[in-house]
Amino acid sequence: MAENQRTQRPTADAAALLLNELLHKRAGSGSVAGAVTIDASMRIPTSAPIVGECLRTDHPTLTGRALVRIPEADGSVAELWLPTLLGLAVRPADRVLVLVPANHAEAVVVGVLDGFALRPEPRRETSATIALQPDERLLVTAANGQELLEVHLSNKGPVVRLLQPDVDVDVPGELRVRAKAVRLEAKTGSVEVQAHDDVVLRGETVKLN
Repeated sequence: MAENQRTQRPTADAAALLLNELLHKRAGSGSVAGAVTIDASMRIPTSAPIVGECLRTDHPTLTGRALVRIPEADGSVAELWLPTLLGLAVRPADRVLVLVPANHAEAVVVGVLDGFALRPEPRRETSATIALQPDERLLVTAANGQELLEVHLSNKGPVVRLLQPDVDVDVPGELRVRAKAVRLEAKTGSVEVQAHDDVVLRGETVKLN
């Protein structure tokens, strides 16, 4: 590694001291004038997170860690494996915000300034699971036993069936339906579209029969 770079994998205390050192240098150089407050007794910053660059996210033994490159005021570079907030999607080449909490010695990656990779959907925990056999269905009924909704598996995939003859889908805001293809079919009656504003059709080709 070049002389102006030094790769470190310090303990939690060393990471905190390093960030203090970086912040002191920047405060002394005037690059963050008036933005940094240091608690002299604890030697950890109480404000002003610093910006680093994520290099890797594949720690050999720990999950939720990112290797972050932090430039120092004198031109040298420090590289630290730092924990990230739960659910935070960090990718190599992302610029990240790093700080040391006031009651915790280890530096933490708390945010991403910009991402060059698509952000994944946050992981959702499964609260309940029902396993249906091919000849079974999930049935939702009202308190009086009236059948409302059925879910079952067909040869073409899952089927969600509303069991009452008249159903309203009513939402207070905007309703969005997304799919690879959308087909509306009225088996016996007509299709009516009513709006209190413009009706807009957009497509490569609009066919009217």
